[in-house]
Amino acid sequence: MFHGIQVAIMLALMTNIIQFAYWKQRGKSQKPIYLLCLATLLVMVQPTSMLVIGSYHDAALATGGLCISQISPVTYPVTNTSVWRDCVSEPPFGNFFFDGDDDPNALTPNTSIGWCIQIFGTYGGFLLMFVAVFEVTQLGKKLKKRWVAIREAAA
Repeated sequence: MFHGIQVAIMLALMTNIIQFAYWKQRGKSQKPIYLLCLATLLVMVQPTSMLVIGSYHDAALATGGLCISQISPVTYPVTNTSVWRDCVSEPPFGNFFFDGDDDPNALTPNTSIGWCIQIFGTYGGFLLMFVAVFEVTQLGKKLKKRWVAIREAAA
């Protein structure tokens, strides 16, 4: 459950930055807003993936290795047949972040797909976010103006 709260907070923060940029850019170039939307998608890949992978692991631990469907069969009302399902402790697509790792709370991946998501998704997303916020707030112009004022005062 804690992972879900973290993902929700991250998504709320990222979408609030998009809203800020939208209101600051009214009547101007929409490029920073598109960059922030792309950055949000890239940044959210890793936490969402970790949430999905962790939820399978937590479900297996919560049931003591047994699935609820193993304790009582699932009955389909149309055919009135009962089916016993196998317990699934790992997502059907596998754990693409941690290959053979027993620690679902690890912070760094040890697979090539995990590293690609970490570098291009998380780091690339935050870099795009930095560039877009820098453009929206016109921080470059403000820093240059302040630098000139400091240099003129020193001279």
